[in-house]
Amino acid sequence: STPEVAGSLIGAWAPGAVPFSIPETGGIPMPKESRVIVQMHYHPTQGSTEMDQSTLSLKTTTVKPTYDAILALLGNFDELEEDGSGLQPGPGDRDGVAEFRIPAGVVDHTENQIYRQELPIAVPIFGVGAHMHYVGTEMKIDLKRAEGNGGDDCLLHTPSWDFDWQRTYNFDAPIESLPVMKPGDELHLNCTYNNSMSNPAVAAAVTEQGLNQPVDVYLGEETLDEMCLGIFGVLVPAGLL
Repeated sequence: STPEVAGSLIGAWAPGAVPFSIPETGGIPMPKESRVIVQMHYHPTQGSTEMDQSTLSLKTTTVKPTYDAILALLGNFDELEEDGSGLQPGPGDRDGVAEFRIPAGVVDHTENQIYRQELPIAVPIFGVGAHMHYVGTEMKIDLKRAEGNGGDDCLLHTPSWDFDWQRTYNFDAPIESLPVMKPGDELHLNCTYNNSMSNPAVAAAVTEQGLNQPVDVYLGEETLDEMCLGIFGVLVPAGLL
C-alpha cells in the first residue's frame, strides 16, 4: 500500500546524474491510492535497438514532515504578459512582438524570461537547476527582490551548458539560511544559444536530419526544439496548500 506521506524524491534527470533530494524535514505528500505518473522524452535513433535504462526510486517516511516540498518548473513562456512578466522582447523579434525564436546561424542569441511570485507567502528555495536542449550554451537565474525584500541573488549560473549533463543543485545550508522568495519578487531567466555549425551539438543534429545548415529553432518539448526553463525546489508549511 502507498504510505500517506512520501519523503525525498530521488529520481535523476539523466544517466549519471546525482539523485534529487529534499531537506530531511521536508516531504512530498502522497495520499493513499494516489498515482505516480512519469513522463519520458525519447529521441529515436536510426537503425539501432536501444535499451531503456530509466529508473525511479522513492524514499518514504512514516513521520509527517514539517514542510511540503514542491518541484516547480518555471519558464518556457511564449508571450509577454500585461504585467511585464513572461517572455521578454529581444533580438530577432518580428513585427515588434516578443517571440521565442532562435534564428539559424546566430552564435550568441539570448532569450529572457521573468516569473513573478504568485503565492501570497514567502517560500525558501532549497534547490535549483537549469534546462535547455542542444542549442543552449549558457543560462543564468537571478532572484530579483521587490522593494523592501532585501538584495538580489544569483541562484544559478551555468556558463557551459551541456545537454548530456543535467542535474539540480541543492544549497548547502540549513533551511533558515536558504534564499527566500517573497510576494512580488521575480525570477529572471537569461538563456543564451548558439544556433550555428560552430556548436557541435547543432552540427550533429543538422547532420542527423540530412540538412546542410541550421534552421530557426522555436520553443517546444522535442529535443530539436528549445527551452528556457528553471527547476526550483521550494518548501511550504506542511498542509498549507
